[in-house]
Amino acid sequence: TGPELIAWLKRIMQNRIAETVRSYTSRKRAVSLEIPLDWPDAGSEQTKALAAHSMTPGAWLIYLEEVEDLDQALEKLSPRERTVLDLINRDRLGYGGAGAVLGLSYDQTRREWYRILERLRNLINRITTVRAERNF
Repeated sequence: TGPELIAWLKRIMQNRIAETVRSYTSRKRAVSLEIPLDWPDAGSEQTKALAAHSMTPGAWLIYLEEVEDLDQALEKLSPRERTVLDLINRDRLGYGGAGAVLGLSYDQTRREWYRILERLRNLINRITTVRAERNF
């Protein structure tokens, strides 16, 4: 009958409208907005924002090993050397402020800090070498 045909067509139109609304409001992939990573503008701010800021499991393990190496090296420093590093690096007093606490001049503090950093670097290198030899 005529009224049944109209009701049937009306229901089809309602379904089509609901489907169209769902397709515009759903959070689906928009291929037209994707940017290939090898695109000429791959260095743009948009593509930089795509990079993950989390570390990979391998990078995390390397980071933890480096922290462990640093902790071991710091333990081998004298209390005074750790104090100098703490005042300059952790407390951010600078050479002048750290020197005032230690009773040293600006230049003496700067030289001592560089000497301690060099010693710390050597200690870390030794620790890293020993670990590498142990693992092979």
